[in-house]
Amino acid sequence: MSGQGAIPLVAVIATGGTIASRRGADGASTPSLSGEDLLALVPEIGARLKPVDLMAKDSSSLTLADMQSISDAVRIELDDPEVAGIVVLHGTDAMEESSLLVHLQHAITKPVVFTGAQFTADHKDADGPANLARAIETALDQANAAKGVLLSFGGRCLSAWGLYKLSADEQTHSARPGHWLPPEHCCLPPRWPISASISLPFILAVMPPISMQVFRRARKASFLPDLVPGMPIRVSPKP
Repeated sequence: MSGQGAIPLVAVIATGGTIASRRGADGASTPSLSGEDLLALVPEIGARLKPVDLMAKDSSSLTLADMQSISDAVRIELDDPEVAGIVVLHGTDAMEESSLLVHLQHAITKPVVFTGAQFTADHKDADGPANLARAIETALDQANAAKGVLLSFGGRCLSAWGLYKLSADEQTHSARPGHWLPPEHCCLPPRWPISASISLPFILAVMPPISMQVFRRARKASFLPDLVPGMPIRVSPKP
């Protein structure tokens, strides 16, 4: 292999979010930077970068159809033999939902890494470029494919499984690792019939003092079907 073929290709799917936003005269932040704009801010890296401009939305306004579109876009890159890794640029408000959907819908055969930013691109402490650079490096490490969908943020790399957003202004995003399951339970077959247009897969995280018995009864009555065999109901401590 020679020429460009010897340099790994990373697909960078842009969906909007704070990482792609600038503040207007009214102080409101709006996603306005394209994938190519964002890649231009990344220091030189040993990879070819393929920007994919999927959408430009604040993740708080994403619909289930939008999340399904993100998952479908990841599938296209997973199926492309030329692509070595995938980075998804996403707003933090719904990053855990979109990343979990991708994790559940696809057999992850190459690194898939979500990242974003706490501060807009024009902020004096903009963290987007550093997060993107680290996410690309993470996507270049083929050993990360076995870990399922990952979130790279603020210098940390965590599994998408069980993460939730705690802070809206700390650079680390305060993503906390949740309950870890063995790999055979985390990665479903590539054609498992989940569609976000029907229902979004989830793991129940029960906040005390809500009764666990209520959720067990709901599941028994099929109000909360098992989307994954042995899907746990776990109690999360109060933040």
